[in-house]
Amino acid sequence: MPTPKALALESKLQQILMQIDQLREPEEFDPECSTRVFSIDLIETAYSTIYPRFLPQALSSAPKITIKSADWSNSSITRLQRREIDFGVGIFEFDDRSKTHVDTIPDTLNYAELMRDTSACILRKGHPALEEEWNLDAFLKYRHIQVITGGVSSWLLHEVLDTQRLRIDNAVNMSDISSAVKLCEKSDLILTYPYKSIREFEGKSDIVIKPLPIKMEPGGFFLLWNKQLDNDPSHKWLRELIVSQSYA
Repeated sequence: MPTPKALALESKLQQILMQIDQLREPEEFDPECSTRVFSIDLIETAYSTIYPRFLPQALSSAPKITIKSADWSNSSITRLQRREIDFGVGIFEFDDRSKTHVDTIPDTLNYAELMRDTSACILRKGHPALEEEWNLDAFLKYRHIQVITGGVSSWLLHEVLDTQRLRIDNAVNMSDISSAVKLCEKSDLILTYPYKSIREFEGKSDIVIKPLPIKMEPGGFFLLWNKQLDNDPSHKWLRELIVSQSYA
């Protein structure tokens, strides 16, 4: 077991080891010849909203690089701090009521906002709630599908409802958004999910998309990385590409 002195030295040793690693890295990055492997933990909705924006250009400019993806989890922040992964793409909130407010990102990490999104609700066409006034009472009256992404089962909506001593009655938990939409089409269950990830189903499925009937600030998709990698040429190349294409 490490001694208290060893634990106190851990962060300093990480910086020293990083400096040694950088001595072996070329001062410039040549995308066309690079065989660099980048590792990214990302929230599942980022596969459809973030990857299509930057990955085609990245592989066109650097055809030999590899992107190793893993789903965002409760350990992703720690993995970033230990430099076990190059990047993380997670959702952080601007709403002061959230436990995952952007201000909770550790000081050891840098970040860039990629996009903002609001949540919306999916109901089947002909759902009885559509015959009622669409408000919070109607939203909570019916049972729901909970889509768990990155192992996160509770988010801002639940935190806001908790302050009002209200709760969502979840009938089933799922991890695949396409399957959840299909279940919505065949039942009276309601699904709440980030709008930019479900708008592709609008017009293609037997569903209706309604706004979330409770006021919340939009959440942000953020690219995170360890500050020790700020000056790494290959790392800088990819993160600048990700950020630029997210706003393209």
